[in-house]
Amino acid sequence: MGHVDRTVFISYRRSGGAGWAARIHQDLVSHGYDTFFDVETPSSGDFEHVILANIQARAHFLIFLTPSALQRVSDPGDWVRREIESALVHRRNIVPLMIEGIAFESPAIAKHLIGGLAPLRRYQALTIPLDDSGFDTAMAQLRSRFLNASVGAVRHPPVVLRSGSRVRPRTVTLSKAALVAERAFELGVLCDEAREYAHAVRNYSEALRFDPNYVEALSNRGLARLNGGDITGALHDCDAAIAIGPRADKPYCNRGLAMARIGLIPNAIDDFTQAIVVNPNNPVAFYNRALARYARRHLHGALEDYSQAVALRPTYHDAWVNRGIVRKALNDLVGAIEDYSRAIAVRPSDGAVAYFNRGTAYAQLSEFSKALHDYTAAVRIDSTHAYTFNHRGIARMEIGDVSSALSDYSESIRLDPDNAPAYLNRSLALERDGNFGSAARDIERYLIIARPVESHVRRDLEERIAMLHRRARLT
Repeated sequence: MGHVDRTVFISYRRSGGAGWAARIHQDLVSHGYDTFFDVETPSSGDFEHVILANIQARAHFLIFLTPSALQRVSDPGDWVRREIESALVHRRNIVPLMIEGIAFESPAIAKHLIGGLAPLRRYQALTIPLDDSGFDTAMAQLRSRFLNASVGAVRHPPVVLRSGSRVRPRTVTLSKAALVAERAFELGVLCDEAREYAHAVRNYSEALRFDPNYVEALSNRGLARLNGGDITGALHDCDAAIAIGPRADKPYCNRGLAMARIGLIPNAIDDFTQAIVVNPNNPVAFYNRALARYARRHLHGALEDYSQAVALRPTYHDAWVNRGIVRKALNDLVGAIEDYSRAIAVRPSDGAVAYFNRGTAYAQLSEFSKALHDYTAAVRIDSTHAYTFNHRGIARMEIGDVSSALSDYSESIRLDPDNAPAYLNRSLALERDGNFGSAARDIERYLIIARPVESHVRRDLEERIAMLHRRARLT
Protein backbone atom coordinates (compact mmCIF):
# COMPACT_ATOMS: atom_id res chain seq x y z
CA MET A 1 0.00 0.00 0.00
CA GLY A 2 1.30 3.49 -0.90
CA HIS A 3 1.68 6.52 1.27
CA VAL A 4 -1.52 7.72 2.97
CA ASP A 5 -1.61 11.49 2.77
CA ARG A 6 -3.30 13.34 5.65
CA THR A 7 -3.85 16.69 3.90
CA VAL A 8 -7.47 17.76 3.43
CA PHE A 9 -9.33 20.64 1.80
CA ILE A 10 -12.86 21.36 3.11
CA SER A 11 -15.22 23.07 0.65
CA TYR A 12 -18.59 24.40 1.82
CA ARG A 13 -21.09 27.27 1.49
CA ARG A 14 -21.35 29.47 4.54
CA SER A 15 -25.10 30.03 4.47
CA GLY A 16 -26.04 26.57 5.72
CA GLY A 17 -22.90 24.54 6.21
CA ALA A 18 -20.39 26.60 8.16
CA GLY A 19 -21.08 25.02 11.55
CA TRP A 20 -20.99 21.46 10.25
CA ALA A 21 -17.86 22.12 8.20
CA ALA A 22 -16.17 23.64 11.24
CA ARG A 23 -17.08 20.60 13.34
CA ILE A 24 -15.61 18.24 10.73
CA HIS A 25 -12.51 20.44 10.53
CA GLN A 26 -12.03 20.24 14.31
CA ASP A 27 -12.42 16.46 14.34
CA LEU A 28 -9.82 15.99 11.60
CA VAL A 29 -7.34 18.41 13.20
CA SER A 30 -7.71 16.62 16.53
CA HIS A 31 -6.74 13.37 14.76
CA GLY A 32 -3.62 14.79 13.16
CA TYR A 33 -4.92 15.89 9.73
CA ASP A 34 -3.64 19.06 8.09
CA THR A 35 -6.87 20.70 6.91
CA PHE A 36 -7.49 23.83 4.90
CA PHE A 37 -10.70 25.43 6.19
CA ASP A 38 -11.28 28.97 4.91
CA VAL A 39 -13.57 31.06 7.11
CA GLU A 40 -13.65 34.16 4.94
CA THR A 41 -15.29 34.61 1.53
CA PRO A 42 -12.31 34.59 -0.84
CA SER A 43 -11.49 37.60 -2.97
CA SER A 44 -10.58 36.94 -6.60
CA GLY A 45 -6.87 37.24 -5.77
CA ASP A 46 -7.13 34.88 -2.80
CA PHE A 47 -9.07 32.43 -4.92
CA GLU A 48 -6.43 32.20 -7.62
CA HIS A 49 -3.38 32.28 -5.36
CA VAL A 50 -4.56 30.48 -2.27
CA ILE A 51 -7.74 28.46 -2.69
CA LEU A 52 -6.96 26.71 -5.98
CA ALA A 53 -3.33 26.16 -4.97
CA ASN A 54 -4.40 24.46 -1.75
CA ILE A 55 -6.84 22.19 -3.58
CA GLN A 56 -4.03 21.06 -5.87
CA ALA A 57 -1.60 20.60 -2.98
CA ARG A 58 -3.89 18.47 -0.82
CA ALA A 59 -4.73 14.83 -1.40
CA HIS A 60 -8.31 14.85 -0.13
CA PHE A 61 -11.19 17.16 -1.07
CA LEU A 62 -14.30 17.18 1.15
CA ILE A 63 -17.28 18.94 -0.41
CA PHE A 64 -20.21 19.68 1.89
CA LEU A 65 -23.23 19.25 -0.38
CA THR A 66 -26.33 21.05 0.86
CA PRO A 67 -29.24 22.51 -1.14
CA SER A 68 -28.09 26.07 -0.44
CA ALA A 69 -24.49 25.22 -1.34
CA LEU A 70 -25.49 24.34 -4.89
CA GLN A 71 -27.98 27.12 -5.63
CA ARG A 72 -25.40 29.30 -7.43
CA VAL A 73 -23.20 26.67 -9.06
CA SER A 74 -24.72 27.34 -12.50
CA ASP A 75 -22.57 30.49 -12.54
CA PRO A 76 -19.15 29.72 -14.06
CA GLY A 77 -17.49 32.10 -11.58
CA ASP A 78 -19.14 30.71 -8.46
CA TRP A 79 -16.36 29.83 -6.05
CA VAL A 80 -17.91 26.56 -4.80
CA ARG A 81 -18.29 25.44 -8.43
CA ARG A 82 -14.69 26.39 -9.20
CA GLU A 83 -13.44 24.49 -6.16
CA ILE A 84 -15.29 21.34 -7.28
CA GLU A 85 -14.05 21.70 -10.86
CA SER A 86 -10.47 22.12 -9.66
CA ALA A 87 -10.72 18.99 -7.50
CA LEU A 88 -12.11 17.02 -10.47
CA VAL A 89 -9.46 18.30 -12.88
CA HIS A 90 -6.61 17.52 -10.48
CA ARG A 91 -8.07 14.15 -9.53
CA ARG A 92 -8.16 14.72 -5.78
CA ASN A 93 -9.71 12.08 -3.55
CA ILE A 94 -13.19 13.63 -3.51
CA VAL A 95 -15.59 12.81 -0.67
CA PRO A 96 -19.10 14.35 -0.83
CA LEU A 97 -20.58 15.00 2.63
CA MET A 98 -24.32 15.42 3.27
CA ILE A 99 -26.39 16.24 6.32
CA GLU A 100 -28.78 13.48 7.35
CA GLY A 101 -32.01 13.79 5.35
CA ILE A 102 -30.34 14.97 2.13
CA ALA A 103 -29.08 12.72 -0.67
CA PHE A 104 -27.98 12.81 -4.31
CA GLU A 105 -31.56 11.93 -5.26
CA SER A 106 -32.91 15.06 -3.54
CA PRO A 107 -34.21 17.35 -6.34
CA ALA A 108 -32.37 20.34 -4.92
CA ILE A 109 -29.11 18.39 -5.24
CA ALA A 110 -29.66 16.36 -8.42
CA LYS A 111 -30.78 19.25 -10.63
CA HIS A 112 -27.49 21.10 -10.06
CA LEU A 113 -25.13 18.15 -10.58
CA ILE A 114 -25.18 18.34 -14.36
CA GLY A 115 -22.66 19.17 -17.05
CA GLY A 116 -19.19 19.57 -15.59
CA LEU A 117 -20.43 18.77 -12.08
CA ALA A 118 -22.17 15.51 -13.04
CA PRO A 119 -19.10 13.35 -12.12
CA LEU A 120 -19.70 14.19 -8.44
CA ARG A 121 -22.62 11.76 -8.47
CA ARG A 122 -20.22 8.89 -9.15
CA TYR A 123 -18.54 9.34 -5.77
CA GLN A 124 -19.90 7.65 -2.69
CA ALA A 125 -21.26 10.23 -0.28
CA LEU A 126 -20.92 10.11 3.49
CA THR A 127 -24.01 11.05 5.52
CA ILE A 128 -23.39 13.15 8.63
CA PRO A 129 -25.95 12.33 11.38
CA LEU A 130 -27.25 14.96 13.77
CA ASP A 131 -26.68 13.11 17.05
CA ASP A 132 -23.25 13.09 18.67
CA SER A 133 -22.72 9.33 18.61
CA GLY A 134 -23.77 9.16 14.95
CA PHE A 135 -21.43 12.04 14.11
CA ASP A 136 -18.49 10.35 15.87
CA THR A 137 -19.21 7.10 14.00
CA ALA A 138 -19.37 8.96 10.66
CA MET A 139 -16.07 10.72 11.37
CA ALA A 140 -14.40 7.44 12.26
CA GLN A 141 -15.68 6.04 8.96
CA LEU A 142 -14.42 9.11 7.12
CA ARG A 143 -10.93 8.72 8.54
CA SER A 144 -10.64 4.92 8.31
CA ARG A 145 -12.35 4.34 4.98
CA PHE A 146 -12.62 7.48 2.86
CA LEU A 147 -9.35 9.20 3.78
CA ASN A 148 -7.32 6.04 4.24
CA ALA A 149 -6.51 5.94 0.53
CA SER A 150 -3.16 5.39 -1.09
CA VAL A 151 -2.24 8.60 -2.85
CA GLY A 152 1.39 7.89 -3.69
CA ALA A 153 0.67 8.40 -7.36
CA VAL A 154 -1.03 11.75 -6.81
CA ARG A 155 1.13 14.67 -7.88
CA HIS A 156 1.11 17.60 -5.46
CA PRO A 157 2.25 20.93 -6.92
CA PRO A 158 3.86 23.43 -4.58
CA VAL A 159 1.53 25.62 -2.56
CA VAL A 160 1.42 29.30 -3.46
CA LEU A 161 0.49 31.17 -0.32
CA ARG A 162 0.42 34.82 0.60
CA SER A 163 1.17 35.81 4.14
CA GLY A 164 -1.86 35.67 6.35
CA SER A 165 -4.18 34.22 3.70
CA ARG A 166 -4.27 30.66 4.89
CA VAL A 167 -6.54 29.79 7.79
CA ARG A 168 -4.47 27.84 10.27
CA PRO A 169 -5.98 25.07 12.40
CA ARG A 170 -7.95 26.69 15.17
CA THR A 171 -10.65 25.93 17.67
CA VAL A 172 -14.16 26.91 16.57
CA THR A 173 -16.76 27.33 19.28
CA LEU A 174 -19.82 25.36 18.25
CA SER A 175 -23.18 24.77 19.82
CA LYS A 176 -25.55 21.89 19.20
CA ALA A 177 -28.29 24.45 18.62
CA ALA A 178 -26.35 26.03 15.74
CA LEU A 179 -25.87 22.66 14.05
CA VAL A 180 -29.55 21.76 14.44
CA ALA A 181 -30.48 25.18 13.05
CA GLU A 182 -28.25 24.65 10.00
CA ARG A 183 -29.79 21.24 9.30
CA ALA A 184 -33.32 22.63 9.60
CA PHE A 185 -32.36 25.52 7.31
CA GLU A 186 -31.08 23.13 4.62
CA LEU A 187 -34.24 21.02 4.86
CA GLY A 188 -36.17 24.24 4.35
CA VAL A 189 -34.19 24.96 1.18
CA LEU A 190 -34.95 21.41 0.07
CA CYS A 191 -38.69 22.07 0.50
CA ASP A 192 -38.40 25.42 -1.26
CA GLU A 193 -36.85 23.73 -4.28
CA ALA A 194 -39.77 21.27 -4.33
CA ARG A 195 -42.24 24.19 -3.98
CA GLU A 196 -43.52 22.72 -0.73
CA TYR A 197 -43.71 26.13 0.89
CA ALA A 198 -45.69 25.18 3.99
CA HIS A 199 -43.05 22.56 4.84
CA ALA A 200 -40.31 25.08 4.09
CA VAL A 201 -41.84 27.55 6.53
CA ARG A 202 -41.95 24.88 9.23
CA ASN A 203 -38.28 23.99 8.71
CA TYR A 204 -37.15 27.61 8.73
CA SER A 205 -39.21 28.16 11.87
CA GLU A 206 -37.43 25.19 13.45
CA ALA A 207 -34.07 26.75 12.54
CA LEU A 208 -35.16 30.01 14.13
CA ARG A 209 -36.29 28.21 17.27
CA PHE A 210 -32.69 27.16 17.84
CA ASP A 211 -31.15 30.38 16.49
CA PRO A 212 -33.53 33.39 16.62
CA ASN A 213 -30.90 35.60 14.92
CA TYR A 214 -30.48 33.34 11.88
CA VAL A 215 -30.81 36.04 9.20
CA GLU A 216 -30.80 33.63 6.23
CA ALA A 217 -33.57 31.54 7.81
CA LEU A 218 -35.70 34.63 8.46
CA SER A 219 -35.17 35.86 4.91
CA ASN A 220 -35.91 32.47 3.36
CA ARG A 221 -38.98 32.00 5.53
CA GLY A 222 -40.19 35.37 4.33
CA LEU A 223 -39.84 34.27 0.70
CA ALA A 224 -41.49 30.91 1.40
CA ARG A 225 -44.40 32.70 3.06
CA LEU A 226 -44.66 35.03 0.07
CA ASN A 227 -44.69 32.09 -2.33
CA GLY A 228 -47.36 30.48 -0.17
CA GLY A 229 -49.55 33.59 -0.29
CA ASP A 230 -48.83 34.96 3.21
CA ILE A 231 -47.70 38.48 2.28
CA THR A 232 -48.13 39.89 5.79
CA GLY A 233 -45.93 37.14 7.24
CA ALA A 234 -43.40 37.65 4.47
CA LEU A 235 -43.08 41.37 5.19
CA HIS A 236 -42.77 40.69 8.92
CA ASP A 237 -39.94 38.19 8.39
CA CYS A 238 -38.06 40.43 5.95
CA ASP A 239 -38.34 43.40 8.33
CA ALA A 240 -37.01 41.25 11.17
CA ALA A 241 -34.12 39.96 9.03
CA ILE A 242 -33.17 43.51 8.01
CA ALA A 243 -33.28 44.66 11.64
CA ILE A 244 -30.89 41.86 12.66
CA GLY A 245 -28.65 41.92 9.59
CA PRO A 246 -28.87 45.26 7.76
CA ARG A 247 -25.79 44.33 5.71
CA ALA A 248 -27.49 41.27 4.20
CA ASP A 249 -28.87 41.75 0.68
CA LYS A 250 -31.39 38.88 0.43
CA PRO A 251 -33.90 40.30 2.96
CA TYR A 252 -34.11 43.52 0.94
CA CYS A 253 -34.62 41.51 -2.25
CA ASN A 254 -37.34 39.38 -0.69
CA ARG A 255 -39.11 42.39 0.82
CA GLY A 256 -38.96 44.04 -2.58
CA LEU A 257 -40.72 41.03 -4.09
CA ALA A 258 -43.44 41.29 -1.43
CA MET A 259 -43.83 45.01 -2.10
CA ALA A 260 -44.18 44.34 -5.82
CA ARG A 261 -46.76 41.63 -5.12
CA ILE A 262 -49.05 44.17 -3.40
CA GLY A 263 -48.48 46.78 -6.11
CA LEU A 264 -46.07 49.07 -4.22
CA ILE A 265 -43.59 49.18 -7.11
CA PRO A 266 -41.69 52.32 -5.97
CA ASN A 267 -41.12 50.67 -2.57
CA ALA A 268 -39.97 47.51 -4.32
CA ILE A 269 -37.49 49.50 -6.42
CA ASP A 270 -36.15 51.12 -3.23
CA ASP A 271 -35.61 47.71 -1.63
CA PHE A 272 -33.89 46.24 -4.69
CA THR A 273 -31.70 49.35 -4.84
CA GLN A 274 -30.72 48.90 -1.21
CA ALA A 275 -29.88 45.24 -1.90
CA ILE A 276 -27.58 46.44 -4.68
CA VAL A 277 -25.96 48.98 -2.35
CA VAL A 278 -25.29 46.20 0.15
CA ASN A 279 -24.06 43.77 -2.51
CA PRO A 280 -23.27 45.29 -5.94
CA ASN A 281 -22.43 41.80 -7.23
CA ASN A 282 -25.89 40.31 -6.73
CA PRO A 283 -27.37 39.66 -10.20
CA VAL A 284 -30.77 38.74 -8.74
CA ALA A 285 -31.16 42.21 -7.22
CA PHE A 286 -30.49 43.83 -10.60
CA TYR A 287 -32.89 41.38 -12.26
CA ASN A 288 -35.67 42.11 -9.78
CA ARG A 289 -35.18 45.87 -10.05
CA ALA A 290 -35.34 45.54 -13.83
CA LEU A 291 -38.69 43.75 -13.53
CA ALA A 292 -40.01 46.55 -11.33
CA ARG A 293 -38.68 49.27 -13.61
CA TYR A 294 -40.23 47.57 -16.61
CA ALA A 295 -43.56 47.48 -14.80
CA ARG A 296 -43.25 51.27 -14.45
CA ARG A 297 -42.30 51.48 -18.16
CA HIS A 298 -38.84 52.74 -17.27
CA LEU A 299 -37.46 50.83 -20.25
CA HIS A 300 -33.96 52.28 -20.34
CA GLY A 301 -33.50 51.71 -16.61
CA ALA A 302 -34.73 48.12 -16.99
CA LEU A 303 -32.32 47.62 -19.90
CA GLU A 304 -29.40 48.84 -17.77
CA ASP A 305 -30.33 46.51 -14.91
CA TYR A 306 -30.75 43.44 -17.13
CA SER A 307 -27.41 44.25 -18.73
CA GLN A 308 -25.77 44.35 -15.32
CA ALA A 309 -27.46 41.08 -14.33
CA VAL A 310 -26.09 39.19 -17.35
CA ALA A 311 -22.68 40.80 -16.93
CA LEU A 312 -22.55 39.39 -13.39
CA ARG A 313 -24.13 36.07 -14.39
CA PRO A 314 -23.59 35.24 -18.08
CA THR A 315 -25.75 32.11 -17.72
CA TYR A 316 -28.78 34.07 -16.42
CA HIS A 317 -31.35 32.67 -18.87
CA ASP A 318 -34.36 34.69 -17.69
CA ALA A 319 -32.38 37.95 -17.71
CA TRP A 320 -31.36 37.35 -21.34
CA VAL A 321 -34.99 36.68 -22.28
CA ASN A 322 -36.26 39.75 -20.46
CA ARG A 323 -33.54 42.00 -21.84
CA GLY A 324 -34.68 40.84 -25.27
CA ILE A 325 -38.25 41.84 -24.39
CA VAL A 326 -37.08 45.31 -23.37
CA ARG A 327 -34.99 45.74 -26.51
CA LYS A 328 -37.97 44.67 -28.59
CA ALA A 329 -40.14 47.26 -26.79
CA LEU A 330 -37.47 49.82 -27.70
CA ASN A 331 -37.76 48.70 -31.36
CA ASP A 332 -34.31 47.13 -31.33
CA LEU A 333 -35.41 43.88 -32.98
CA VAL A 334 -31.89 42.83 -33.99
CA GLY A 335 -30.67 43.30 -30.41
CA ALA A 336 -33.70 41.41 -29.09
CA ILE A 337 -32.93 38.48 -31.40
CA GLU A 338 -29.33 38.46 -30.13
CA ASP A 339 -30.54 38.26 -26.52
CA TYR A 340 -33.06 35.51 -27.21
CA SER A 341 -30.28 33.59 -28.97
CA ARG A 342 -28.06 33.95 -25.88
CA ALA A 343 -30.89 32.62 -23.71
CA ILE A 344 -31.31 29.62 -26.01
CA ALA A 345 -27.57 28.94 -25.96
CA VAL A 346 -27.56 29.03 -22.15
CA ARG A 347 -30.51 26.64 -21.73
CA PRO A 348 -31.49 25.06 -25.06
CA SER A 349 -33.64 22.32 -23.56
CA ASP A 350 -35.67 24.84 -21.54
CA GLY A 351 -35.91 27.63 -24.08
CA ALA A 352 -39.55 27.54 -25.22
CA VAL A 353 -40.15 31.17 -24.20
CA ALA A 354 -36.92 32.34 -25.82
CA TYR A 355 -37.72 30.50 -29.06
CA PHE A 356 -41.25 31.93 -29.07
CA ASN A 357 -40.06 35.49 -28.45
CA ARG A 358 -37.34 35.20 -31.09
CA GLY A 359 -39.98 33.91 -33.48
CA THR A 360 -42.16 36.97 -32.89
CA ALA A 361 -39.17 39.24 -33.53
CA TYR A 362 -38.42 37.44 -36.80
CA ALA A 363 -42.09 37.75 -37.75
CA GLN A 364 -41.95 41.51 -37.19
CA LEU A 365 -38.99 41.58 -39.57
CA SER A 366 -41.10 39.56 -42.06
CA GLU A 367 -38.64 36.65 -41.83
CA PHE A 368 -41.44 34.13 -41.58
CA SER A 369 -39.41 31.00 -42.35
CA LYS A 370 -37.15 31.76 -39.38
CA ALA A 371 -40.20 32.56 -37.26
CA LEU A 372 -41.75 29.23 -38.21
CA HIS A 373 -38.55 27.40 -37.24
CA ASP A 374 -38.54 29.04 -33.80
CA TYR A 375 -42.24 28.46 -33.12
CA THR A 376 -41.75 24.80 -34.02
CA ALA A 377 -38.77 24.57 -31.65
CA ALA A 378 -40.89 26.14 -28.90
CA VAL A 379 -43.69 23.62 -29.50
CA ARG A 380 -41.20 20.76 -29.43
CA ILE A 381 -40.07 21.84 -25.96
CA ASP A 382 -43.50 22.75 -24.57
CA SER A 383 -46.69 21.97 -26.49
CA THR A 384 -49.13 23.29 -23.87
CA HIS A 385 -49.32 26.96 -24.83
CA ALA A 386 -52.15 28.07 -27.09
CA TYR A 387 -50.45 31.30 -28.15
CA THR A 388 -47.48 29.43 -29.67
CA PHE A 389 -49.72 27.45 -32.01
CA ASN A 390 -51.65 30.61 -32.89
CA HIS A 391 -48.45 32.45 -33.87
CA ARG A 392 -47.12 29.44 -35.77
CA GLY A 393 -50.41 29.40 -37.68
CA ILE A 394 -49.85 33.04 -38.66
CA ALA A 395 -46.32 32.27 -39.90
CA ARG A 396 -47.61 29.31 -41.92
CA MET A 397 -50.30 31.48 -43.48
CA GLU A 398 -47.64 34.00 -44.49
CA ILE A 399 -45.67 31.35 -46.38
CA GLY A 400 -48.83 29.94 -47.96
CA ASP A 401 -49.26 26.70 -45.97
CA VAL A 402 -52.99 27.10 -45.27
CA SER A 403 -53.64 23.47 -44.32
CA SER A 404 -50.95 23.46 -41.60
CA ALA A 405 -52.09 26.88 -40.40
CA LEU A 406 -55.62 25.52 -39.91
CA SER A 407 -54.22 22.67 -37.82
CA ASP A 408 -52.30 25.11 -35.64
CA TYR A 409 -55.27 27.42 -35.09
CA SER A 410 -57.45 24.44 -34.19
CA GLU A 411 -54.85 23.17 -31.70
CA SER A 412 -54.61 26.63 -30.19
CA ILE A 413 -58.40 26.67 -29.71
CA ARG A 414 -58.36 23.14 -28.26
CA LEU A 415 -55.81 24.25 -25.67
CA ASP A 416 -57.74 27.46 -24.92
CA PRO A 417 -61.39 27.46 -26.09
CA ASP A 418 -61.63 31.18 -25.23
CA ASN A 419 -58.62 32.16 -27.36
CA ALA A 420 -60.38 34.86 -29.38
CA PRO A 421 -57.49 35.76 -31.77
CA ALA A 422 -57.18 32.12 -32.83
CA TYR A 423 -60.84 32.08 -33.94
CA LEU A 424 -60.35 35.23 -36.00
CA ASN A 425 -57.15 33.91 -37.54
CA ARG A 426 -58.72 30.54 -38.30
CA SER A 427 -61.61 32.30 -40.03
CA LEU A 428 -59.12 33.83 -42.49
CA ALA A 429 -57.58 30.41 -43.19
CA LEU A 430 -61.01 28.80 -43.58
CA GLU A 431 -62.08 31.53 -45.98
CA ARG A 432 -58.95 31.04 -48.07
CA ASP A 433 -59.63 27.29 -48.00
CA GLY A 434 -63.18 27.88 -49.33
CA ASN A 435 -64.97 26.87 -46.10
CA PHE A 436 -67.08 30.04 -45.85
CA GLY A 437 -69.72 28.80 -43.40
CA SER A 438 -67.13 27.68 -40.83
CA ALA A 439 -65.24 30.94 -41.35
CA ALA A 440 -68.42 32.88 -40.51
CA ARG A 441 -69.04 30.80 -37.39
CA ASP A 442 -65.49 31.45 -36.15
CA ILE A 443 -66.02 35.21 -36.46
CA GLU A 444 -69.32 34.89 -34.60
CA ARG A 445 -67.50 33.01 -31.84
CA TYR A 446 -64.84 35.71 -31.78
CA LEU A 447 -67.45 38.43 -31.25
CA ILE A 448 -68.91 36.47 -28.32
CA ILE A 449 -65.65 35.95 -26.39
CA ALA A 450 -63.60 38.99 -27.44
CA ARG A 451 -64.73 41.81 -25.21
CA PRO A 452 -64.77 44.68 -25.61
CA VAL A 453 -64.87 45.03 -29.39
CA GLU A 454 -64.90 48.59 -30.73
CA SER A 455 -68.12 49.49 -32.54
CA HIS A 456 -66.52 50.09 -35.93
CA VAL A 457 -64.63 46.78 -35.71
CA ARG A 458 -67.80 44.94 -34.74
CA ARG A 459 -69.66 46.53 -37.66
CA ASP A 460 -66.95 45.47 -40.12
CA LEU A 461 -66.90 41.92 -38.79
CA GLU A 462 -70.69 41.62 -38.90
CA GLU A 463 -70.61 42.72 -42.55
CA ARG A 464 -67.94 40.10 -43.20
CA ILE A 465 -70.07 37.41 -41.52
CA ALA A 466 -73.00 38.29 -43.79
CA MET A 467 -70.74 38.16 -46.84
CA LEU A 468 -69.37 34.75 -45.84
CA HIS A 469 -72.87 33.35 -45.32
CA ARG A 470 -73.86 34.60 -48.79
CA ARG A 471 -70.80 32.93 -50.33
CA ALA A 472 -71.57 29.73 -48.42
CA ARG A 473 -75.08 29.64 -49.87
CA LEU A 474 -73.70 30.09 -53.39
CA THR A 475 -71.29 27.14 -53.13
